[in-house]
Amino acid sequence: MSDTNASFEADKPFFQALLTPHRSLGRTGFLILMGALMFGWAITGAIFLAHGAWPVFGFLGLDVVAVYIAFRVNYRAARAREEISVSRTSLDIR
Repeated sequence: MSDTNASFEADKPFFQALLTPHRSLGRTGFLILMGALMFGWAITGAIFLAHGAWPVFGFLGLDVVAVYIAFRVNYRAARAREEISVSRTSLDIR
C-alpha cells in the first residue's frame, strides 16, 4: 500500500448524517388547519356582518392571512439542512 492510498483511506468518512428540522404539521394537516380557520372566519364574519359590524369582517380576514404567512415562513425555514461528515482526520459540518 502506497503512502497516498493510506492517506486516502484515513480521509474516508466513517460517519455521515444529514440533519433536518422536524415539523410536526405536514401538508395535509396544514390544509385542514387553514380550511378550519377559513370556515370559522366565514361563520364569525357572517354573524358580525349581519349585525352591521362590517369592519370586523375584514379584520378577521387579516388574522387568517397572518397565520398563513407565519406558517409559510416556518415551512421555508424547514428547508435548512446540515451535513455532518466524520473521518479519522477531519470533522466537516456544512
